[in-house]
Amino acid sequence: MSSRTALTPVRRLLFTTLLSHGVLTLPDNRIGTAEITVPPRTPGPPPHWHEMHDETFYVTKGTIRFHIPEKIGMGAYLDAKAGDYVVVPTRAPHTFSNPFDVEGVFINTYTPVSNC
Repeated sequence: MSSRTALTPVRRLLFTTLLSHGVLTLPDNRIGTAEITVPPRTPGPPPHWHEMHDETFYVTKGTIRFHIPEKIGMGAYLDAKAGDYVVVPTRAPHTFSNPFDVEGVFINTYTPVSNC
C-alpha cells in the first residue's frame, strides 16, 4: 500500500480517504476496504442498504454513531468507539454520523465488492 488518494467531499458532509486509488480490492472482487474519515458534527449519508454485500466498520479514532433508520425517531443507535467493530449484514438498513466534537475514523469493508 504505497499511495493514498484523497477524494473531494461528498455532499460537503463526508471526507473520505481511500486506500490504493479508491478501493483496495482483491482481484476477484471478494472484498473491498476503505479508510473513512468523518469530521466532527457530520450528519453522514442518508439511510440506505446494500442489495449484494455485507459491510463492516472498525473504528480506529473517535466515536462513530451507527443508526437503525426505522428506529431513528425512537433514538435507536450505537456509539462505537475506537477499537469497536460493527457488522451490517446484506439488506440491513443503516447509516452513521459523527455528532461529536472530535474527528472519527473507521476502516470499512464490503464483501463481495459491488457498485453499492
